[in-house]
Amino acid sequence: MDNVEQIRRLIEEVWEQGKLDVADELLAPDIVNHDLMPGAVDGLEGFKHHVADLRGGSSDLHLEVEFLFGAGEWVTARWRWQGIHDGPIFGIPPSGRRLDVPQLAVWRFENGKAKDFYQRSDETGMLIQMGIIPERGTNPLLSIVFITASTLRMGVRQVRYKLRSRGS
Repeated sequence: MDNVEQIRRLIEEVWEQGKLDVADELLAPDIVNHDLMPGAVDGLEGFKHHVADLRGGSSDLHLEVEFLFGAGEWVTARWRWQGIHDGPIFGIPPSGRRLDVPQLAVWRFENGKAKDFYQRSDETGMLIQMGIIPERGTNPLLSIVFITASTLRMGVRQVRYKLRSRGS
C-alpha cells in the first residue's frame, strides 16, 4: 500500500470510523506531531487520544477530504471535519452547534509508516462556531462582554453536561 492510501485509511478508518487500532498499522510508535496543542502528548498513544477526544465531541463526525496527494516520503491532505458539537472537545462543554473546521496536514513516512506529522487547523474559527469567542472584527468592548458571558455559559453547560452524564 502506498503512502497516500495509508493516509486515506487513516482519515477514513481512524478519524471518521473511530478504529483507533488501525493507527498502529499506519503510524510509527514514536510519531512526532510538530504542532502539538497545549497539554497534548506526542507519539502514537497521544495521537489516538487526540482522535478519541475529537470524536467524543461530535457523535456525527464526518470528514470531507478536499485533496490528498503524495510525492515520495511526503503526503499532504486538506479536509474539513464536520459535525454537531454534542460532547466535550478539549474540555469545552458541548454547545449543540454545527462545526465545520478546515484542516491541512502533512505527513513524512519512514520505513513504511508515518513518522512526522504537521497540522494546521482553524482553531479560531472552531471557537467562534462553538460560541466561545466573538466573530472576527467585533468591537473590542463587545468582545470583552461576549467572552465574559461565554465563560459563564460554558460553566453552566459543563454543570448540565456532568449532571446528564451521571443520569445516563
